[in-house]
Amino acid sequence: AARQRAVRRLVREAAGDADAWTVDVREGLPAAVLGGCARVAAADFVVIGLGLHRLLDREVGGESVLRIVRQAGAPVLAVDPEVGRLPQSAMVAVDFGAASVAAARAALALLGDRGTLY
Repeated sequence: AARQRAVRRLVREAAGDADAWTVDVREGLPAAVLGGCARVAAADFVVIGLGLHRLLDREVGGESVLRIVRQAGAPVLAVDPEVGRLPQSAMVAVDFGAASVAAARAALALLGDRGTLY
């Protein structure tokens, strides 16, 4: 209950009406929990903020973003706190393996008709 109240406070600070959002608090290792939730929800993307995860990386001593990428089963968009808009261009490194082809397709889907893919 205390964690839900804390999350609602953070949502209210970031997005306004916290009651308009569903809050679901889970405990466990972040990458495993996020990955499991992404798979259950059949998420097209997982979006995470880099600021908090850099702090987690320092505290836990691992690379939490990389762990999330490995667990999610969906493309992960890690966003720097300074970013204020959706991407308008993307670069994909392609070795023509399944993962790089999936990355290119995900980038195309994210950009839609308004973006440029390199």
